[in-house]
Amino acid sequence: MMYNVLPSSELLSAILNSPDLLALLSILLLAVVGLAVAFALLEMSHSLRKHSR
Repeated sequence: MMYNVLPSSELLSAILNSPDLLALLSILLLAVVGLAVAFALLEMSHSLRKHSR
């Protein structure tokens, strides 16, 4: 493994300079944010239903 030899800052810069990984990270971030928003909306609708009863 070559990554174990590199310091974390060099590894981080290598990761950040890779366009494919950057795209993958942004997609992952969007997916996580989307899931969080969907979960929040679900919780809100559940609490609204409880209050309406």
